[in-house]
Amino acid sequence: MSRTKITAIILVPVSSPESNGIFPPIPFRDNFILSRLIETFLKVHVMDILLVLSDRMIEFSQPKWEGVRCVFSESDRCQTISSVRSGLTALNSDCEAFFISSIEAPLIRRTTIQDIIQIYELSGRGVIIPSFLGRKGFPILISAKHVEKVLNWNGIGDLKDYLGQDEFDTFEIAVADENILSDVSPSEGVNVWTDKLKNYDIPSSLECFALLTEKFGAGRELLAHSQTVANLAVKMALALNTRGYRLDMRLVEAAGLLHDMARGKQNHASVAASFLRDMDFSRVAEVVEAHMDPMVLGEGPVNERDVVCFADKLVQKDRIVPLEVRFQRQLDRHADDPAGKAAIEKRLSNVRILKSRIEAALGEPIERIVSELVV
Repeated sequence: MSRTKITAIILVPVSSPESNGIFPPIPFRDNFILSRLIETFLKVHVMDILLVLSDRMIEFSQPKWEGVRCVFSESDRCQTISSVRSGLTALNSDCEAFFISSIEAPLIRRTTIQDIIQIYELSGRGVIIPSFLGRKGFPILISAKHVEKVLNWNGIGDLKDYLGQDEFDTFEIAVADENILSDVSPSEGVNVWTDKLKNYDIPSSLECFALLTEKFGAGRELLAHSQTVANLAVKMALALNTRGYRLDMRLVEAAGLLHDMARGKQNHASVAASFLRDMDFSRVAEVVEAHMDPMVLGEGPVNERDVVCFADKLVQKDRIVPLEVRFQRQLDRHADDPAGKAAIEKRLSNVRILKSRIEAALGEPIERIVSELVV
């Protein structure tokens, strides 16, 4: 199916006394949150976009984006039922499917929309609803054959629940994107979205959990190992930051959680890094890709890659252990393999050098920073 025949209907509520001005009254034209949502759809080639507005937003009727049209809700409060109906009646006759999205969930990731479209095209299902750790969100993709059924919705209850009825042939797709949820309260408003954008290229801890479990099927043992590595890496990074470093704590935590996400696959660090880059998590990918061997990290100030790599070398399953204990099992497995044993000994030597660099940056032994460390 050509993506040019998919329309995105974006519901845009208006400012009201109880909203504390989250959605400013007219003019709305240059609102950066709305701009970002529109541009996300355009990036994945959804080129027909309908903004459903209140009559009170009449000045916004000349959008600045090519392919964006405006329609007006029958209700001046843009209530969901009237907004949906207004959007559906404005669909082009050749529309094959349509998204229902909302400005209340404006930071949806590009890859989430792509995944929804791909599932729709491959499965032929009537409705695709994304979910994050079991909670349904936006945007919802609906086949145009269901327009009349959606128009019959009486507005009672949640639209996502209504679309879950058997007659819609709905498929729920798990995504590692908590931005599909409209969890921002009126008192938090645009400030929350602005703060989220500052770290948009780093998955949250919950998104990391979703990536591990729902995208890579991580079991209890891998989850425990990943959490221990992340905790240890964060503790070292905090200690370094008290000594003048400026390590990104969110980056350290995310990379620590995800460093072994593709474990079990050949060249698992590279596989994980490639996947993360595809999701626009390039900084995390860089750290994950380098976690196997400190030889590739080089000199210079200690950075996030150094900390995550070293933390991983101190964790055996979910326990913090001395370097020698961590490497002894590998050496024992290669006792009859001189080449393999030599490679492991070289890696251990590199890790010892990395430990010295980190201790020099800390100004004291690691053991004094990480009280749980067994030596």
